[in-house]
Amino acid sequence: DGSTTMTGSLTLDGAAQSEWPMVKLASESLTGNYSQVEISISPSTSTYSTYKLYVKKWLLAADGELWCNYISSGTKSAGWYGGYTRAGEYSNSQEGYSNQDQCEIVGTNTTATISNAFAFTGEFVLSPLAYANRGRITWNAFCRLNAGASSSIVGGALTTDPNLADKVVFYSNQNTTDFTYTLYGIKG
Repeated sequence: DGSTTMTGSLTLDGAAQSEWPMVKLASESLTGNYSQVEISISPSTSTYSTYKLYVKKWLLAADGELWCNYISSGTKSAGWYGGYTRAGEYSNSQEGYSNQDQCEIVGTNTTATISNAFAFTGEFVLSPLAYANRGRITWNAFCRLNAGASSSIVGGALTTDPNLADKVVFYSNQNTTDFTYTLYGIKG
């Protein structure tokens, strides 16, 4: 196919790459009873500008809403602007939010919350300093709602907080009982 193999490097479409474009940083499977799950991204923010986080399973103790956020020096970011759409059974298309003190994945402006009987799964793109030192989170996910409806969720939000994040945190108005994830760092 015309490509070459180089020791300690990567070749994509015949062009040698000086760095691996995406590096696995962490993975974990947590079971128990957690008020929130915090995933450290410090000090890797000096190396990686963007992260991909795959949530393979997120189960709650009871039906509830889902949020994600950045933490800086022990404080969650506030002032998120953005929204999400939900497509699938019983969906009303545009459903999100505009201005909240946390990054809403699903819930709040609708009566629909996540069913604790089915795992939420999703891919998150995390950019702690995406625009003018403000953090951005986007996601593409699948879940079942408390009404038993299957839905795909696409969303994104930008915070007004310009502080460099130490961690990303996932939480709910219900305790988390099962959370499985893999975190990758992306250079460039």
